Formats: sequence, C-alpha cells, structure tokens
Amino acid sequence: RQRAQRADGRGSRADLREEDRVTEIRQLQRVIRNLHGVDSSHIRSERVHLSYRKETLWDGVVEALDGFSARHPQSTFRLAALALLAKALLQTDQAERAIQVLAAEPRVRQQSSLAVLLAQAYRQAQKPIEAARAYQEVYFVYATSPEVKTAEDALYALRAQLGTGFPIPTEELQTARPDAFFNKSRFAEAQKEYGFLLQANSASLFAGR
Repeated sequence: RQRAQRADGRGSRADLREEDRVTEIRQLQRVIRNLHGVDSSHIRSERVHLSYRKETLWDGVVEALDGFSARHPQSTFRLAALALLAKALLQTDQAERAIQVLAAEPRVRQQSSLAVLLAQAYRQAQKPIEAARAYQEVYFVYATSPEVKTAEDALYALRAQLGTGFPIPTEELQTARPDAFFNKSRFAEAQKEYGFLLQANSASLFAGR
C-alpha cells in the first residue's frame, strides 16, 4: 500500500507530516512578516513538555525562529527566547552565530545561564582564550550558580590546552567569588575563598598591610 501511495506521488505518512510541518513554519514566518515587518529564519524544532504537579500542561513541538529579540525588545520572554536560540544554534554547529546573538545582548553577563552559553559558544568556535575568560566570569562571579561546575570543568580542560597562554583572571574578578558566597550567607565557604585569595595575592593591595 505504501508503494502504491508513493507511486501516486502522495508519499508516506512521514513525508506528509513533514510537509505539514514545513507548511506550518512558513505560515508562522508569514505572520511574523505581516505583523512585524521582518523576516525570520527557522533554526530547529524542539519537543517541549510542560507539567505541574505531575499533570501535563502542554506537550508539543516548538519551532525556534531567529529574530525574536529584534521583534520584541521589551518582552519579558526575551532572554528566555535568546537562551533557546543560542542552544539551538550550538546544537546545529552554528557557534559563530551564537556568539553574535549573545554578544549583542548587554544583559548576557548578568545571568549565569546565558553567560555559560557564551563561553560554550566561544569554545565550540575554537576560541579557547575567549572561552576561558568567559568561563572565568561564570566561575568567579556566579560561584553559587548551577553553572559553576560546568565552568570549573571547562577551565581545567582549557588550562591544560593553553598552558602558559591561559589567561590569568584579575584580582578584582577573583574577589567576586568569595563575595558571592558571603552575599548568600555561606560564610564558611566565603572565609575559605578569602583565605585562598589572600594567599595567592599576598603582595597585592587586596592583602592589606
């Protein structure tokens, strides 16, 4: 029966589903063009499942379209959309494009989840020095964030890769790490990190007199 369908030019069910998906994406692009006057490009399709207290709120496919930030600069979802776009670009080996869209957003370094994506984009684009500096920002500034372990592991690998070319973080940046623990009332960790900092920079102004 499938052979007969293909012989008639109608294709398989999978082919028909793909045609429907392509049609829906083109419809979305037309709506965006008509409402906002800009073109958008399709990046990828992402399966999304949302639940609350074990009940499914929504289950379906989200189409990632480039250009959301330009169309909705004041949207509360702007940074979330930027994160989804950056992940989609990295997963499709478009690291340079990911760097462009992340670097264009001034608030990227204000969120650890976005800052680590920028670091990952630099690393995927074979820019180890820029990647190391970006990971250092995550490691020192966002010491209590979920992304700090990713940054720490990457920094170990980059240090081994770069050797003497590994960038040395400034004392000001290093100070941000114990400060982060202190601001979260994690005083034992803060004291430990302040001790490491003073020991490493015993000759600096940060060590006192």
